Amino acid sequence: MHKIIVVIGVILFLGITLCSAQEESITITTYYPSPYGVYNQMVTNTLGVGDNDGDTDLDSDDAPDPSINPGEVWIAGNVGIGTTNPGRILECKNGGGNPRADGWDIWSSREFKKDITYLYEEDYTQILAKLENIKVARYHFKSEPKEAKLRLGLIAEEAPAEIVSSDKKSTSLSDAIGFLMAVVKAQQREIQALKQKLITQ
Repeated sequence: MHKIIVVIGVILFLGITLCSAQEESITITTYYPSPYGVYNQMVTNTLGVGDNDGDTDLDSDDAPDPSINPGEVWIAGNVGIGTTNPGRILECKNGGGNPRADGWDIWSSREFKKDITYLYEEDYTQILAKLENIKVARYHFKSEPKEAKLRLGLIAEEAPAEIVSSDKKSTSLSDAIGFLMAVVKAQQREIQALKQKLITQ
């Protein structure tokens, strides 16, 4: 009898152990209190992170309505990809690879800008002179292997101040485009002046 009880105990123990080892599936039907933990997989129609509507409360208004904005994600703070300390609204790990997209549109309407001034003739001349002193380099990021494809670009400490970030760690593509457009315009004026000179000779 004692042996039978032991066998039954072992069977019950193994059954409980196997059941507890199975993957757990839960359904959350409320946002408060918020669940806390580490999940292997989480699927949701929409997602809100932080106080997106700025009312100092975390509630359903801080996340997209799945019936209106399915698939959207709202984030109130900085987003880091491959980094735990993003210093910008979106920051990718240095040397983590290039993001890929169909394009990148930059807010450029007068609606979003102030203190607008336009370059004078001497500004174009000065920017053209700066271009002549720019050193273009080939390089690897320190996290990249030596056999990786060499990159082509500028060193922030050596680049014109007009296109360097305030912390001098990066260059602005938007400012670089404006800088190069000023250069092209300055060169075009020089070309036109040379054409006119040839015509009058």
